Amino acid sequence: MTSDIPPVMRNHLQGWLKRWPLLLTVAFTLYSALLLTYTVSTWQRMRQDANDYLVADNQRRATALGDLGNQLVDTVIGYADRAEIRAYLLNRDLGMSPRYGLNASGAAIEQRFSQFSGELAQRWNISPPRIIFYSEENDRIADSQPGSDALAPPLRAGMQPHMSIDVWRGIIEISAPVVHKEKRDGMVVLAIPIEIFYRNMLAPETSAGYRELLIAQDGKRPPGRNFDVALSDSQLRRLTMLVDNKPYPVTMLGDLPPASPLRESLLVKTPVPGTTLVLVTFLPEQGVYGHLLSLPHLIGAVILLLLMLFGAFRLDRMRRQAEALEASVRAAEQQRAISEIRNVELSAEVERRRKAESALAESQERWELAIAGNNDGIWDWNIRTGEVFFSQRWKLMLGYDETDFFGHIDEWSRILHPEDQAHVLAELDRHLRGRSDFYQCEQRLRCKDGSYKWILDRGRALFDDEGNAMRMAGSHTDISEQRAIEGRIADRNAQLDAIFSLSPDAFVSFDSERRVKYANPAFLQMTGYAENEIRGLDEAAFSARLARDCLPATPFCGVEAMRGMEELASAEKRDRPRLLIELAGTRKRVIDLKLRLAKAATVSQILYLRDVTHEAEVDRMKSEFLSHAAHELRTPMASIYGFTELLITQEFDAEMRKDLLETIHKQTAWLIEIINELLDISRIESRRGKDFKIEAVPVAPLVLDVLTAMQIDNQRWPVKVDLPVDLPPVRADIAKLRQILMNIIGNAVKYSPAGGPITISSTTRKLDGRTQVSLAVTDRGIGMTEEQAARVCERFYRADTSGNIPGTGLGMAIVKEVVELLGGSVDVSSAPQLGTTVTVMLPVAIRGGTASGVLALPLPAAN
Repeated sequence: MTSDIPPVMRNHLQGWLKRWPLLLTVAFTLYSALLLTYTVSTWQRMRQDANDYLVADNQRRATALGDLGNQLVDTVIGYADRAEIRAYLLNRDLGMSPRYGLNASGAAIEQRFSQFSGELAQRWNISPPRIIFYSEENDRIADSQPGSDALAPPLRAGMQPHMSIDVWRGIIEISAPVVHKEKRDGMVVLAIPIEIFYRNMLAPETSAGYRELLIAQDGKRPPGRNFDVALSDSQLRRLTMLVDNKPYPVTMLGDLPPASPLRESLLVKTPVPGTTLVLVTFLPEQGVYGHLLSLPHLIGAVILLLLMLFGAFRLDRMRRQAEALEASVRAAEQQRAISEIRNVELSAEVERRRKAESALAESQERWELAIAGNNDGIWDWNIRTGEVFFSQRWKLMLGYDETDFFGHIDEWSRILHPEDQAHVLAELDRHLRGRSDFYQCEQRLRCKDGSYKWILDRGRALFDDEGNAMRMAGSHTDISEQRAIEGRIADRNAQLDAIFSLSPDAFVSFDSERRVKYANPAFLQMTGYAENEIRGLDEAAFSARLARDCLPATPFCGVEAMRGMEELASAEKRDRPRLLIELAGTRKRVIDLKLRLAKAATVSQILYLRDVTHEAEVDRMKSEFLSHAAHELRTPMASIYGFTELLITQEFDAEMRKDLLETIHKQTAWLIEIINELLDISRIESRRGKDFKIEAVPVAPLVLDVLTAMQIDNQRWPVKVDLPVDLPPVRADIAKLRQILMNIIGNAVKYSPAGGPITISSTTRKLDGRTQVSLAVTDRGIGMTEEQAARVCERFYRADTSGNIPGTGLGMAIVKEVVELLGGSVDVSSAPQLGTTVTVMLPVAIRGGTASGVLALPLPAAN
């Protein structure tokens, strides 16, 4: 039957049958490896299940402690809602005196609290807890232990109950608000020993190896039962750093004494919900993993299998070495017979080589003739000996003569530029290893005068039958002038790239087909376009895209129209027209566009765009400022001119003449005020605070000084000043700050023509990480709409357009300019007929505390 099998297949089959011990061992090893893999995965899964059960059990017991805390909180909430407390608060609201009933009502609360304290002590088998009722002013109304030392009331305020734990004293304090007439009116506090939690914890003698520890989240241990868990303070702190709800070996805490019951244990820590405590459970590792297969047994089984497999491979290798030795003997006999035949062939090879050498001599003669007529330098390198031939032209190209080179490759490597050696040798090695068809490399060679020339080196190697390079020949071409031209072009391109990249002005170039070829970063930033969105667009599509983003008032006519205008202006030899567009978006930009035609082969035209938004805004503001200034100055000047002309042309009695002169004086004062405020604005803009004398300015004395100087009628405008007693000084110029206050307070008086209270208040607050003083002036005057309040700091803007209230419209503009130069801000909030609040925020000069009281400043006497 085996005769029907092909010979090749039969040989393979016989070879494998000889190796049956190895095949059987490999099969058994694979089966054992699969069985071990299943065993390890099962062991890992069971170990994880044990860990999960340990964590879940600890979470359950921590939740039970948290539920106990919630139960205590609910108990205190019930105490705060007792009928005795409600009766006390009702009697207090009715005005009942302590002697005639109010003390008795408090005694009833105290009696009830004593009853509750006894019930809790009996129920939990603990020392009697303490229950206290505090008023909203933190006065102690009732105490279950009246003779004990006073207990400071909790500082927490609000409508929600709160639990705090004093680990050092071992006391749990639970406070619940007393709600009366839908608002907080005092609190009830329960101070109970922390040992109440120990009632729900396991004792070592009844816990089957469990040991539990209750500590604070910072590692502090409350007094009371320690449950035979002896850990140092450093080990407790290290325990708090471990991840919650994850099993750890107790060795993570450091070394333990040899007699410690915690050795070879696992630990899990879980936060107790609603508290600042952590429940830690210790359990012997044998009690958790004792039912699992040990890892050393598995490792031993793996090692035994590997040893069996190694032995099988070793026996198979010895068998194959014996077969190889037998084959070598047979091959040696065959080689001897082949050698006899080879001797005959060598005789014929010697004859063929003689003829080849004759042909090579003729080829050498033709090659030398070709060298003489070629302008390039020729070299020929014998790779095995290192000898090299350099032609006369090769040497003259570098300024050398026949005596300067001795015909070795080291002569060439010595004149190769040091910076070029790495890449030249790498390229040469790549060709000699057969990884490139031709060798070609640009390099710098040192001339006889010490200078360097750029040389294009080209060549090709000859290889023997085994692929080893034997000989290599090639040529040298002087490319120094070409490299110099390329360098100048590269420098120019680099300069242009830097100009286009760094220029704030935008450029868009179009190729010969008038498609977008390049857009510099300034154009992309100016328009918000992405480069891949516009590259390749023809000028029509590009024009449509840009026109779509322009405001309707300034449409874009298109690149084709601009090219027509450019060609017309060039033909008529006149200035090119200026084209302005305004881009839409969150920040509107005014763009000046120009088009320049090019005659380059790859660039047909360049679109130039310049952002002139700032110049346009400056021109608008300048025109608006001149218009407002002229209008404001013309009004008093017209009055002065008119009344002066009446005095010159007509006769008036003394009373009328005095009245006219007073009017002229008033208008002149108004004119001087406008001019002074214009000069203030000009000085602020030109100096930008350089003339400010910055110092620490106390706010309260300055406010009093300003009010004294202004002599406000307190009967008509009663001024209330509420400033914190510890208000820190601000960082400001005292003269400028006085001017700010006089402007703001003066506006509060002017825009309250019917009178009304004026309030000056201040607070400190954190803004962007810096402490600032907030100074607010509030009036009850005519007020403003939201739109008017938003524009009140604009120059010459006045909310009152009736003309009944005098003013220049520059005061708040000066306030805003000065405050911002001082590093602060101004906020205006107002409502029609309800009044206005102007708030100035200024940085503090030194660190100050929070306000703990209010300082009422003495005001100047009423006029």
